[in-house]
Amino acid sequence: MFRRAIAGAVAGVVLTAAFAAPASACRPSPRPVVLASYTVVVFAPTNIPTYCDYAAVSCGGAGVQATFSGLTGRDRSGSTTQRNDGDLTGTIQVTRVYGCADASGHRLHRYNTRVTQTLSMDTRQGSGYRLPATGDTFQTGTYTFPNDGQPHNCPTGTTAMIYEFIARHATITLDSTVPSIPDHTYRAPGVARWVGAVPAPTAA
Repeated sequence: MFRRAIAGAVAGVVLTAAFAAPASACRPSPRPVVLASYTVVVFAPTNIPTYCDYAAVSCGGAGVQATFSGLTGRDRSGSTTQRNDGDLTGTIQVTRVYGCADASGHRLHRYNTRVTQTLSMDTRQGSGYRLPATGDTFQTGTYTFPNDGQPHNCPTGTTAMIYEFIARHATITLDSTVPSIPDHTYRAPGVARWVGAVPAPTAA
């Protein structure tokens, strides 16, 4: 009986320690901020560019403009960098429809070519975002400005054209340098489309 009492006491000590040990690990991790709203956007290519000028967005572009909420109650200090409070990156599927037009501008449909790519996005010039000093929400955007993708299949005497620019299937990742805001990835399944007729870059 004495041995049983000791064993029971030891077991009780062990049992108590087992419950007490993880107490410090029960603090909840901060929740990601909420993607409150977003807009998938496209930028129309400009008329008769000779090359893809990214500053002028001459070959078009796509992106996601997002509003996040859930800042109330979070410590907004402690960023690990002085440059910004984080970055918004992601990927988006871009489809461009190229074709050829004859001397009178008539579209030659047999030369239509659909070029689809999944492209990386980032904030303009990788500048990231800054959190506001007050308020519950903040806005930022992430974009891609693709190189020319024309297939170079237009016969002599015709003009290479771009007729559609479509963006869809976006995924965005909020990268944070502020400890109270964890990194998180969100889906942005909207679609944006431009339809027109613009000559493709002649120097491509």
